Amino acid sequence: MRELQGRRPQRSASPCFRPATATAAVTFLALLALGLIAASPQHYPVLIGHAHHIAKYMQDVALRIGGQHRKIAPCYLHHVGRRKECAWLAQHQPWLPRTDDAIRPLPWGELNFLHTTDGHGWLSGHHSSSPPEPQYSADLASWASFSSHMKQNARSKAIDLLVVDSGDLYDGNGLSDGYPNIPPGQPNHEQAVQGHVAGKLISLIDYDLLTIGNHELYNYSVAKDVHLNFAPRWNGRYLTSNTYIHLNQSTGNSSTSQKKPIGSLYARFQTPTKGFRITSFGVLFNFQGAGPGIEVQDPALMVKEPWFQKALDPAVPVDVFVVAAHMPVRGDSGLDVVHQAIRRVHNDTPIVFLGGHTHVRDCRMLDDRTLAIESGRYFETFGFASVSGIKKVGATGGEGVLRFARRYIDANALNLAFHAGVRSAKDLVTAQELFIRRLMQMISRAWGLDTLHGVVPGDYFLERFHYGHNQSLLSLLSDHVLPTIVRPSDPRAQNNNSATSSLILINSFSQRHDVLAGVFTTNEQYIVSPYRDRFKYVRDVPWAHANLLLERLNEQKSVSLKDSWRFEDRRYGWGFIDDIFDAWQGSQWALFSKQRRSATMGASKLPFHHASSAGSNKTAHQESEASADQATLPPISEGSAVAVEAEAGSEAHTTQTESSGASGTDTTTADASTDKTASGTMANAVLDAVQLANLPSLGYKTTDGCEGEGDDTEHTPITFSPDQPTYVASLPDPLPGPDAVVDVVFVEFIRDPILRILNELSGEGEGKRRYDASQVELWGNVTTQLLYPLYARARWQRSDPDAEITKLERVAQEAGFQRWPGEPFDAQAS
Repeated sequence: MRELQGRRPQRSASPCFRPATATAAVTFLALLALGLIAASPQHYPVLIGHAHHIAKYMQDVALRIGGQHRKIAPCYLHHVGRRKECAWLAQHQPWLPRTDDAIRPLPWGELNFLHTTDGHGWLSGHHSSSPPEPQYSADLASWASFSSHMKQNARSKAIDLLVVDSGDLYDGNGLSDGYPNIPPGQPNHEQAVQGHVAGKLISLIDYDLLTIGNHELYNYSVAKDVHLNFAPRWNGRYLTSNTYIHLNQSTGNSSTSQKKPIGSLYARFQTPTKGFRITSFGVLFNFQGAGPGIEVQDPALMVKEPWFQKALDPAVPVDVFVVAAHMPVRGDSGLDVVHQAIRRVHNDTPIVFLGGHTHVRDCRMLDDRTLAIESGRYFETFGFASVSGIKKVGATGGEGVLRFARRYIDANALNLAFHAGVRSAKDLVTAQELFIRRLMQMISRAWGLDTLHGVVPGDYFLERFHYGHNQSLLSLLSDHVLPTIVRPSDPRAQNNNSATSSLILINSFSQRHDVLAGVFTTNEQYIVSPYRDRFKYVRDVPWAHANLLLERLNEQKSVSLKDSWRFEDRRYGWGFIDDIFDAWQGSQWALFSKQRRSATMGASKLPFHHASSAGSNKTAHQESEASADQATLPPISEGSAVAVEAEAGSEAHTTQTESSGASGTDTTTADASTDKTASGTMANAVLDAVQLANLPSLGYKTTDGCEGEGDDTEHTPITFSPDQPTYVASLPDPLPGPDAVVDVVFVEFIRDPILRILNELSGEGEGKRRYDASQVELWGNVTTQLLYPLYARARWQRSDPDAEITKLERVAQEAGFQRWPGEPFDAQAS
């Protein structure tokens, strides 16, 4: 439950990481470079050859305008191995997965689909060597080449391929969120909007259909930019069937508001090769959290609209309905409503739903002529679906057997080359790919996304290890980051007043992603903790009350979230999906563990091992302190994958409070500790088997509702511990006496429950303190988004970062991972 999906991440506006006054020039030049993409493909090689000169010019201008007149020697990727001070940039060379991974081929049909969804700005791919990140090291440029090759392959096979995206393009990475902060009145201010430049990059992909996600709708300026600048690029194929924007129009002294679809309501077209007649829609779930001026219509009401009924006109021949849907393939009534509405008019026409939103890999047959697929998140998965045996309306001859198939592709160069049918990953590369990647590098450099803050010595995970483990990210946060970065911000101490002991509280869903070994740059800042909540505090709270806050917070949150993974929970309508993803991922480990226990006659027969580098990167210090992975396994009953998911999700929520008490330490019972030790033994034995290549590499191991295997690569599932507290705390050191008072410090997002619990503890009656918002004050200038960059500078700075990187690379190579051998990242460099 690390992420409140309904909260829109905010970019950093801190001038300590990027000259704020340089941003106008940066944005202008970045957009100017993007304008070059309008050139025809034969011009790509020329542009590539000059890309690094353009990038240097962009940075030099930005520095001059920013008032930094010092001469610099900027690092670019083509400097890797040539200049020592640029050695850390080797971390931006992608890692390739193990070469012993078995890859399943794609089940081509007559009509095929490539699918992305929930990219959340991960356009530059995954750079870490920590498994399973090398499985997902492809970037937007790789996707451009792969989709191009696949369309060529489809043409050569005399079949059709459509490329589709199901929304949530933004929020979660620097290329979408790290845009320059250009003040009003400056050139290009209207274009300095979250996702504007990312949208230009995404526009380079030859998509056939797209739809919108909820993350494009939290902010009116973002939705308006999509409507005015992104949607028109697709010539009627950016579909927003139930999403509208209200545009203000001024005429003389009056102002009116006009309601318009953000994109197009629906589209009709024919496929280029076989001429299938397609009617398509783009539908968002019944989202309740859209910003002012944005309207999302319930799909149940959408299907009653006259335009929708017209689109289903039985007199208009349709061979296949295609629905790009930002909603999951199971559990959301909106998808079923759309399916039933189509079926009432077209009872036997094939339907394909390409879903998203919950970040899982999933597939479901709604009936024997309807396939629904969801294709993961974060550019980790490229979905593939196919339909065979389609009978064209009005065609003569017998009907073939209608067949559907799907595959979830691990997004890395080796897998993409295999599926594209080329000899090697190098043969996959096109001139377009080289140019797009250079362009992304230029923008990253100009925006300061590659600013190095430190080298992380090892991996810290959100869910692989129980809270209290030395590789738990929440433990790092409570035990090290908060006391190092937040506590010294005490405004009393800064004003030379007498400082009071402090208790610091934070919600675990303020953390979005693991902190992985290797370089920590500004881009990682947006990945790990994108929210920009300030810290507030209440003065002089009796320690007898403050000492109970953490326990009370976790108790009430566990009760309120006990069943929150279920779609019926109203949180889902506001975009909160992390519980669903956690339950899905946890079910993979739970099912695998049960099967392995059965195969090995019980966990007690497995030898005990420490977690190995197959599952993570560790420094020598971490290795010496490593304890068993204590991933508590939920009880599993025989039945479908859905039942396993349900039990895994329920267990994850009912056990949350066990790992945190008022002291912030593990307070589980002896029996629970014994269970965790046994399951930890299982996890460590599995990781060692992966290390020795006795088991497949780590990754997603999907069980869905469709026939056959879905994953293109056989994997061992990632270990998972549901024992994660919803709130963690940094305790005063030393602990106060029973009659002492402390300052209670907390992120502003959890102010209301803090005040409510303090009032409950204070009690009623005359003389009892009542807590309200007027007593809440600002605690320093630190925000949640700046926690890790500041901590990296304080604790992860290295006198010889090259040596640290070399050490981590050696660990990765011993685990069977290799860097890309050269192309395409340093091609054409001078």
